[in-house]
Amino acid sequence: MSRTGIICLSLVLVLGLPLLGVLWAGEPLGRYLEFPPRTSYVQHEPFSWPVFIAIALLIVIVLWPVFFRIAVSNHQLSVASHRSSAFVGTLHASRFMLPWWGWVAIGWTCLWWVVAWTRVPWLVVVQEHTFTPLWLGYIMIVNACTFARTGRCMMLHRPRYFLSLFLLSAVFWWVFEYLNRFVQNWYYVGVADLSSVEYFFRATTPFSTVLPAVIGTAELLTSYRVICSGRNRFKAIQYLQKKWSGWVLVGLSCCGLFGIGLWPNYLFPLVWVGPLLLVVSLQALAGTPTAFSPLAQG
Repeated sequence: MSRTGIICLSLVLVLGLPLLGVLWAGEPLGRYLEFPPRTSYVQHEPFSWPVFIAIALLIVIVLWPVFFRIAVSNHQLSVASHRSSAFVGTLHASRFMLPWWGWVAIGWTCLWWVVAWTRVPWLVVVQEHTFTPLWLGYIMIVNACTFARTGRCMMLHRPRYFLSLFLLSAVFWWVFEYLNRFVQNWYYVGVADLSSVEYFFRATTPFSTVLPAVIGTAELLTSYRVICSGRNRFKAIQYLQKKWSGWVLVGLSCCGLFGIGLWPNYLFPLVWVGPLLLVVSLQALAGTPTAFSPLAQG
């Protein structure tokens, strides 16, 4: 299956399975397709400490080996550098020089931060639209910091890729907004008075900043050796290369997406991981590299 085929099939399943689930349960489809969303229909369970602790422990168990390996690797590198014959007693770090446009971005972000949080009556109309300028400033700042550290950043050296992230991000986040209709984990204040067209354009612009901000932050963080050390020496997870694991992931992700509208209080995490697992499993079945492929080599 080609890359385009995987994307199209993934979208069909991600968009169609939740609707099939609520249709099978006899729920009215109209409320899930309301645009903009105005109706509240999911009865959420109260906060549960046991569930919170269980999820927190699961996260700690999963992440602890990663952080432990990074800490050990950094300690070993530090000891080795001090014992090296080339060690001269001082470590000269390269000078951090923020480009001029980075300072402009800092000023821009500070300006919009003041506008967003200053309760001045004549700024009320503008304050509704400060989300996007703030995040555009942040995106430029992280790119400037990456450029200062490495001499490269995606905004300058991969401009076509950088700009494409804004379009991809808008589509990407609208998919999550759609899935949220089945669990109602979040909602937006003030959308009830907007028309469908107004809601679409006023929401799409902020949504377009998500991926540029996330990927820009990841690019900056990975420029620090202290964060990357030791991550390439884990135990290989060979079963991720097996075809049966792809079928298992396809089954689990499809069942989960089918059920999120039926049991939203229990399956709401699948809003975030269901689409990822579905894409990865289809890639695995097609024999193409996935986001988890490096784990098979450790």
